[in-house]
Amino acid sequence: PLGHLADRHGTRVVAVPGALVWAAAYLWYATQVGVHPDFLGEWLPGQVLSGIGVGATLPVVASGGLMTVPALRYATASAVNATARQVGGVLGIAILTVLVAHPAAATLPGDLRHGWELAGWSFAAAAVLALLFGRRAGAGEVESAA
Repeated sequence: PLGHLADRHGTRVVAVPGALVWAAAYLWYATQVGVHPDFLGEWLPGQVLSGIGVGATLPVVASGGLMTVPALRYATASAVNATARQVGGVLGIAILTVLVAHPAAATLPGDLRHGWELAGWSFAAAAVLALLFGRRAGAGEVESAA
């Protein structure tokens, strides 16, 4: 359903709210998850938000970024897209590792909160960048551009 919405109204209409929901998931974790187990009360709401954010962001942004690529360049563009996503993930994990590199029992909750805040800010930045997406071209427009 979100792909059809993006087809009709543009990638940013889905990607911006999706990335904001994804950011909200990590804000939830940073502010609601405590040191005692409570899956239903603390983790499940964040997981639901995260799932909605992922589903509304990743496939729509990937297809939006590849929509106007000429057919003969699609494989290369898809590989560049996947590489950029992986590099972003690697950098995020590297920064997260610095934040929680030497956890102590007393500092671990705060360290994890910093990691969740980093992820939340990253997805908020993705929402801002998604504002740059233009409206998707129709099939006839893509053909004429190629």
